[in-house]
Amino acid sequence: MPSNLLSNAKEILTDLQNDIDGLQKIWAEIRENNPNFEEVSEENWEVRNAQCWLHGATNVNERNELEKWLNFELPLSATAKTKAKIFYHQWTEHILEEGVYADFYEEDLISPDDQENLYDYICKLADQVEQNGWGKKKNKQAIKSFLSYLRKEIPLREIAFLEHIFPEKMDLHNNSIIRLVKPQVFPISEIVAAQIIKTLIEDILHGRKNAQFKKAEALALCWLCLTSSRIRLPKTLESIHSIKISALTTKEEVTTAKIPTIFNAKKLQISQKVANYLKAIANIPSTTPRNTILQSSLHDLRRSLTLIIKKADIPSDLGSITFLTFMSYPHHADKLFRSEKAKIPS
Repeated sequence: MPSNLLSNAKEILTDLQNDIDGLQKIWAEIRENNPNFEEVSEENWEVRNAQCWLHGATNVNERNELEKWLNFELPLSATAKTKAKIFYHQWTEHILEEGVYADFYEEDLISPDDQENLYDYICKLADQVEQNGWGKKKNKQAIKSFLSYLRKEIPLREIAFLEHIFPEKMDLHNNSIIRLVKPQVFPISEIVAAQIIKTLIEDILHGRKNAQFKKAEALALCWLCLTSSRIRLPKTLESIHSIKISALTTKEEVTTAKIPTIFNAKKLQISQKVANYLKAIANIPSTTPRNTILQSSLHDLRRSLTLIIKKADIPSDLGSITFLTFMSYPHHADKLFRSEKAKIPS
């Protein structure tokens, strides 16, 4: 990939660097004239500097908007509002007539009330588990069999609410149903995440020319993952990687990106510089027709990110850091803190 095709993207990254350098000089001048002004202390600048890199924004109003975590009101699907007894009877027929061999019977799963919809019934099952545990082995098997049946027989968009109540990968911990996640999912600090972004940008601008394109797309994916981290809804890295060019729209000087979730795509504001950067990446010619922002495979982009993390000299005891890490909102705690579960076993 000729490096000159990245010229537009590089100009945007250089502008971002210059904007952050300019902001740092302003903070330094204010701190020099007001040595006791806590707002512009070195510690506060470290945090603000990290946020500028993570959001690709120095404008305070834009940055404040991009700091918000977003919750969306999710209307119940037609399936969620359907009487649960319909699905309960379908499941019992399935385990009795479709050759399903198991050590439980339909009676091992409590039957829904006549007027109870599927959503309320699933919530009732969850309450029962959290209050009384799974019960006997056959009760646990029956519940998991019913949930598995729903997931296999009903389109995801209709039963997406299950992931909020009974995640597909789950456990019962301290009387709460919890989602089990890969170690890479646990968040890192804003400062460490920003150091990775900053190192990526340096390598795109000044690294080996034959590796710049893959690094440029890795940066685009990092920014898309960070955008997705602001939504409290289940999503997948594969869907983020496949975001279409048409997902970016601008209205009244505000650019939004449609971020795919299992509850359909949700619009989120992104910084103008990041939007321009994504468009520049999307406009780079491809050897094959496409309508997505990114051309490179996830395998290639993972490799680029791994090389950058090594170059950024991130402490190894923070554990495995991948694109999945950037899909979890970076935390504000100590920069070397990460959940023990995320650390690589010795």
